[in-house]
Amino acid sequence: MKFFPTRVAGVVPRRGALATPRGTGPGALGIVIGGALLLLAILLGAVVALDSVQLTVVLAGVLAGIPIMFLLSTRNLLPVLFIVVFLVQGATQTFFKMRLGTWFASGVASLFMLRAMLEFVALQRRPTDHMKQRSVSADMVYVVALVYLAFFFFSLLLGHASIPQRISALRFGVPMFGILFAFYWFKWPVARVQMMWWLLVAIVVFQLPVTIYQHFGPAKATDWDAVVGTFGTGMSPSLIIVTLAAMLYALARWHHGASKANFAIWICLTGLAVMLLGEVKAVVFWIPIGIFFILRRRIMKNVVGFFLFGMFVLVFVSGTFLAYKAMYWGEQGAAGNTIEEKLEKTGGYFFDTKVINYRTGEISRGASLYLWYRDPLPSALERLVGYGPGASQSSVSTGKGIVAKRYGGLSINATALAQLLWDVGILGTISFVLLILFGFRAGVRYVATAHASASTLAIVDTCTGMLIIFSTMLIYNRSILDEPTMQLLFFFSLGCIVQYCRFGDDTPVHSKASQSSAQAALG
Repeated sequence: MKFFPTRVAGVVPRRGALATPRGTGPGALGIVIGGALLLLAILLGAVVALDSVQLTVVLAGVLAGIPIMFLLSTRNLLPVLFIVVFLVQGATQTFFKMRLGTWFASGVASLFMLRAMLEFVALQRRPTDHMKQRSVSADMVYVVALVYLAFFFFSLLLGHASIPQRISALRFGVPMFGILFAFYWFKWPVARVQMMWWLLVAIVVFQLPVTIYQHFGPAKATDWDAVVGTFGTGMSPSLIIVTLAAMLYALARWHHGASKANFAIWICLTGLAVMLLGEVKAVVFWIPIGIFFILRRRIMKNVVGFFLFGMFVLVFVSGTFLAYKAMYWGEQGAAGNTIEEKLEKTGGYFFDTKVINYRTGEISRGASLYLWYRDPLPSALERLVGYGPGASQSSVSTGKGIVAKRYGGLSINATALAQLLWDVGILGTISFVLLILFGFRAGVRYVATAHASASTLAIVDTCTGMLIIFSTMLIYNRSILDEPTMQLLFFFSLGCIVQYCRFGDDTPVHSKASQSSAQAALG
């Protein structure tokens, strides 16, 4: 297997080695490798000094993964990352009660990022034509990502976290950016990107038997939140989001003429079954939003389409609440006699700034933002760049962050937006939000103007719609910041948009359906 597949005309690098000109010294690649070894030595010293079992396991995983990083390219590592994150790491938590599965997922993501950096350095030494292409939309996403990481590391340096807390913040907050960078730096084969989406669909189909077992087995005896598929303990929202991505992809393929309606119908029915087996009330918002975006041209084409979509939303919301009442809530349903009381029970507390449970530490989403707004202690610098990554988190293994200690047992980082404000400040939060906004803008412009195949338009349309869903998750929970499942899907969606905006789609448009969909997009 060639270490780097790209070759320059007239220069054939040896298999498994980098083509290094003689007499030029170690160069940038040597510096990167030397720096990585130095960091590994520092990490080894930290593990020995701290006598931490978890860090020892992590270091062992890094040492075992280094040969894999040199043998597999980024395009071969990405399917491995999908399988590890969406299947392996969650299963180790759910069925074997091993929380270290998340460390395994982060370790593979870190290997992917390091491999992408090595390939990028090698391609800079041997420039190719496709590296010279430029796209303003893709460049804006890339620059904003770098700006956010700059604020992240700056806040980390200024923070007061311990060494384990810094390591934990790095492994949660940085590795998945490698996916976005790999899709920005390199031209990926169209078939490989499509294969990743088919793999995602297969993973969602596999969730159906798993969720059926969990619904009628462990969840029936304990808690309905135990229906998490293979995504790990407490990850029922992640299960729903990934399932929704597969459903939107099936709808987008039908909408753009890449697949027949039967495929979309079966995948959507499978996804709805998975969603009903686990109680996540936010589906009544996420599904209509996603479907409206994918089918927006059909819905807004005439009054009939808009009316039919309105009827679908009414039937879906009503049917979902009735199903949840029959399956989970019992006779009380959404407790309360009046409509106001029912709405309060099913989600009206969402923005209530006074909902704080001092016994359990749970607070509402609105309260998590209100506590940051009313906090009297931060200086102007801490408002702008935060207290450092991990400052608002509480962990059994790494302890409480500097802000989490001040608020006792309260979950002040109940949402991603609150965690961003505490950890990286206003500037870091704006950078992260702009990352979503610029990605959405790039996806919409590509679908509206690009002459691409139906399959490619379906992928970009799906990724753009998913960015809308991820924007709502900023005030729903914090999984987009510290859970590998949501991070992988988020950066993969961004990466697909950036990939096609920068490198285009060289797949010939063969079918009449593909040609008509492209013409409709141009119109």
